[in-house]
Amino acid sequence: MNDLRPIKTPLREYLRELRLHILPFVVWLGGWALIAVLWMQAPKPSPLVGFGLGDEVLVAAPEDGQIDEVFVDLFDDVRSGQVLVALNSLALDAGLIEARAELVRLEADLSAARASFVLVDAQRRQEIADERLSAEQGAEFDRARRLRSFRVEEQGAQIDALEATLARVDADLDRERVQVRLTRAQGLLDQAVGSEAEVKDLRAELAQAEGKAAAAREVEDRVLAAVVDTRAWREEFEAIAPGLPERAILEPRILERLAGHEAALAVQRTRIAALEARVGGLLVRAPRSGRIASLMANPGEQVLAAQELLRLEMPTARGVLVYVPEDYVSAVAVGDRIQLRRGAETAEARVLATSPGLIELPARLWYDPRIAEYGWTLRLAAPVGFDMHPGERVGAVPRPADS
Repeated sequence: MNDLRPIKTPLREYLRELRLHILPFVVWLGGWALIAVLWMQAPKPSPLVGFGLGDEVLVAAPEDGQIDEVFVDLFDDVRSGQVLVALNSLALDAGLIEARAELVRLEADLSAARASFVLVDAQRRQEIADERLSAEQGAEFDRARRLRSFRVEEQGAQIDALEATLARVDADLDRERVQVRLTRAQGLLDQAVGSEAEVKDLRAELAQAEGKAAAAREVEDRVLAAVVDTRAWREEFEAIAPGLPERAILEPRILERLAGHEAALAVQRTRIAALEARVGGLLVRAPRSGRIASLMANPGEQVLAAQELLRLEMPTARGVLVYVPEDYVSAVAVGDRIQLRRGAETAEARVLATSPGLIELPARLWYDPRIAEYGWTLRLAAPVGFDMHPGERVGAVPRPADS
């Protein structure tokens, strides 16, 4: 019977020996190499634990009131100025309505007082105008009466002057007649025809006529002087403006008299502005951008002023809090470097401050949940290029000071 097995050749025997003896060793060596690579890539255990330190902003109720509506929910991202909660305060609304009504009343009082002051001032000015008109009429009548008396006196003086002039002319004519008669008688006497006694009588009569003419001339001068004086008095009186009794018209000073009303209005407007600002504050807005970390506000709930409504958490951690157990062997001081690990990512941060003494560590870090553990807390600066969220957990490894 023929043997059907393959004929053995040197190459086939070599490959068979290789498969049975060398290949298992190569596979074993490759397995250990893979284990080493995986071990090197696996995250190293960290002796310390840290958490992202975030800023929280507490948002409280500005006034007593009732929550009307809540516009956000837990973990929502909000921007600065966004309305978060709307409150409804009946007391503030009632106070604002009352203040506005009081403002209307004060404005009405101011208008009434201004109208009253203006009316009183107008009446007073009318009374003074009436008194002045009456005084002007009386003064005009008195002036006309006195001017008439001056003119009558002036006319009387002119008549007296005319009479004195006529008397002086008559005296001059009498003197001239006597002078003619004396001249004639003297001529006759010189011719020895006339009488000497007649000449003497005519000379005496001439002297008497000259005396009468001189007296008449003096009377005429006095009367003419009186005419000049009366005319001057009349002209002087006509030149004088009629004097009227003046009554002082005081300024009403309405603005000064209304100062109290204006001050009350200003105070009331300030009060209304303050109430409106408080009412506007019933719309609670986000003081800065962030994320809603906790929400205690519920629609319809009554709240008090300064009662917490919600908390805003900033999206990025501003540092790291690292907890060091009490039995940790290495001492860590301010200024030391700490390596932070998050998966395969690593970064370094400086220690900025340490807790002054032992504090109770967070319960989630206890090995036994029934036994509290104590240690120190390190506050680290935010690592550069290593963004963290508040509360995010990272590993922490102290670095030697000379590394």
